[in-house]
Amino acid sequence: MCGLFGIIQKSKNTVNVKHLEAGIDLLSHRGPDSRGSFTDSKVAFGHTRLAIFDTSDKGSQPMTAFGCHLIFNGAIYNYIEIREELVKKGYSFRSNSDTEVVLAAFAEYGLDCFKLFNGQWAIAIYDPAKRKVILSRDRIGIKPIYFYENDDAFYFCSEIKALSTIPRFERQVDVSSMADFLAYKMHDHTSNTFYRGVSNVKKGNTLIYDLEADNFKETQFYNLEHIQYVNENEDTLLSTYSHLLDSSIKLRLRSDRPIGMALSGGLDSSILALRISNVFNKKNVSTYSVVYESEKINEKKYLEAVVKSARLENSIIAPDERELLDLLPNVLYHQEEPFNGFGVMAQNVLFRKASSDGVKVMIDGQGADELLGGYEKFYLPIIKKLSKSNPFQALLLLNEIMFKTNFGLKNAYKAFRNYSRKNIENKPGWLIPDPLQRYSLKYPEDTVENISKNLLNGMGISALLRYEDKNAMQYGIESRVPYLDHKLVEFSLQLTDNYKINKDVRKWILREANKSILPSVLYNRKNKLGFATPEKYWLRNNEAYYIKQIDKYRDMLKAFIDFDKLKLEGNSDLIWRLFIAGKWMDELNLKH
Repeated sequence: MCGLFGIIQKSKNTVNVKHLEAGIDLLSHRGPDSRGSFTDSKVAFGHTRLAIFDTSDKGSQPMTAFGCHLIFNGAIYNYIEIREELVKKGYSFRSNSDTEVVLAAFAEYGLDCFKLFNGQWAIAIYDPAKRKVILSRDRIGIKPIYFYENDDAFYFCSEIKALSTIPRFERQVDVSSMADFLAYKMHDHTSNTFYRGVSNVKKGNTLIYDLEADNFKETQFYNLEHIQYVNENEDTLLSTYSHLLDSSIKLRLRSDRPIGMALSGGLDSSILALRISNVFNKKNVSTYSVVYESEKINEKKYLEAVVKSARLENSIIAPDERELLDLLPNVLYHQEEPFNGFGVMAQNVLFRKASSDGVKVMIDGQGADELLGGYEKFYLPIIKKLSKSNPFQALLLLNEIMFKTNFGLKNAYKAFRNYSRKNIENKPGWLIPDPLQRYSLKYPEDTVENISKNLLNGMGISALLRYEDKNAMQYGIESRVPYLDHKLVEFSLQLTDNYKINKDVRKWILREANKSILPSVLYNRKNKLGFATPEKYWLRNNEAYYIKQIDKYRDMLKAFIDFDKLKLEGNSDLIWRLFIAGKWMDELNLKH
């Protein structure tokens, strides 16, 4: 993992190296091991390196080879296999890095090389012969590439803060993005950011900048369309799923630096820990957990069962509300945009602890919920379909869900009401600007598969990946997410509903494929917490404090909020959104 900053000059003037170096300075935390730059008359690349593969200077960037120049943030986990194929074609290599393999693959296959990669990446390649700069972002959007354009130049970077070093860049709020967040709790659901004029290259896309024409276009090299259900027997599907999961884990255990993992006590991260220990016999992987005393969100008994079974070292972190609030300015600086809830700060504390222990790679369980029906909303199309063919069975299933999960009668009613409307409530009366899109879904959520596709296409996973990237990279850590291996993603989407939700059991195939290694307390567990914190209690208990803070930000928020029409008391979700929006504008000096 690394930090990228690039400038493509439009005018006859040459690139200002001072602006490049200043931008690189602001990304030093992403790449604490080395830094470098490359410039010609119109193109400048800056890079800060976190060395994971081939930690020698031979892997330093910008790298020049095979006629092109490259800077790269991420990891190509199957680089060894690709390299072997390229050697057979006559290529020779001076390093053992995945970076050099990317350059060779581009030389051999052109833009099709990105289809060969298994990993996470934000890649910039300058091809001087063709007078083009190519930006590529991985299939799922795990790594970011922000870009901004003015009359002078086109800029791209790993973090928006690097743009603050360029002339005439103003930190202005993107009104529609802020409206979506305040009204609907939505963010990172489009390529827009909270900064006016700053966008993210879309996931699975290649952006090509033509230096002669001074323009660019984005093209898609990967999408989740045309998924067809697999028609195999249960044993075959369980075996295939296990094989794909192990293949993904094996690739993501490749590292020349110490590895750790985030362990919550939930099913997803627990299975990764158990397979890393029992299948791959890795006992030197440290695990890190956030635990709270609150009985409703305490996962300690599940955690202890996994740690005992996997025989891995575990460190427990238990931050309180005050500690997280004290950390908030620092987290906002690195997250750069508003976020939903205290869990982002708690995750930050976890990465900080791992970093203090010398960990440079972290394994995390993101993605299984989105792919395998891990959220309560996945029950809705199943129950609706069942209600037409067998209403009594539908009621029995609903009853089981409410009593064996965190769903509850109130949540069930609200979910079905919104589900039947096909959208959420209209624009709130207290919101002044129109939202970017009144909850526009790419796919109708009438099937389990379509809910997964929406979550993968920006309605869920994108926000979680942004949190993880910024939290990990703040401490110079590469975070890896095995469930989001594209082969595993595609196979999971091809499964019929019963392999994801079987009666009241979610993520059925994941559970069954790991039955032999799961402690019984985990195998029989039905409820889900995610990266939980006692935030609802904190927000309710200290409601007056948060409302007072919001009042301090009135002048900043008045372009978005009609405070005369606003009722905050008892609405902890809205209190948080207004609090964090105002705090973000204040701390980062945003203008509207």
